[in-house]
Amino acid sequence: GASRRAPGARARGVLSNASSLAELTPSATVSELGIDRLASIAGGTPVSWEERQLARILESTGQDDYGEITRLTLDLGGGQGPQSYIAKRVRPRSDASVPPDPILQAEHRRFLQSFVVEGAAYRELTEPLAE
Repeated sequence: GASRRAPGARARGVLSNASSLAELTPSATVSELGIDRLASIAGGTPVSWEERQLARILESTGQDDYGEITRLTLDLGGGQGPQSYIAKRVRPRSDASVPPDPILQAEHRRFLQSFVVEGAAYRELTEPLAE
């Protein structure tokens, strides 16, 4: 199963105090993207970061094990102000974990399809919005 953090849970890291990413306080976004990708996104290598959970995906529906939304704040050092990003990490439930009720099965399929549509929208809109 997916690891679950308490609402508002935080992960912090300071790159200059560690010889590798593995030594740092876990941050799902930093671990998944890696320092090089974050540097590409932020325009510089972060010297420290903080990630805080904002919400669990679909929590309001009672189906809150589909992932989480977090705020990742990066400090690039050099007197620059912190940069803040929102990360949405989707971890879909397996079909086997959904009760055999036809309504719940249909709801689950709708959730999965909505994640696919949302991902496609982000891919299509990211470049035009950045211009």
